[in-house]
Amino acid sequence: MSKIAEQKALKIVKQYDYPWDTGSIFKGYVQGYDQAMQDLLEKACEWLMHNNDWHDGEVDFYVKNFKNYMQNESEN
Repeated sequence: MSKIAEQKALKIVKQYDYPWDTGSIFKGYVQGYDQAMQDLLEKACEWLMHNNDWHDGEVDFYVKNFKNYMQNESEN
């Protein structure tokens, strides 16, 4: 679970006085947020691989660095 997903979920859950299990809502929110982030990251990397002026050897380098940067950014 990314820290940003956890923080956003806590913020949402704390706003309301739910009559049902907030733990389940929290987990569902975090899982959905994390999946959306992964889907977005994969789609961005796919776009980078097909829409660039880099040489073949550079594509993997830049895509790998982009993924690392985005994953580390989302945890800060």
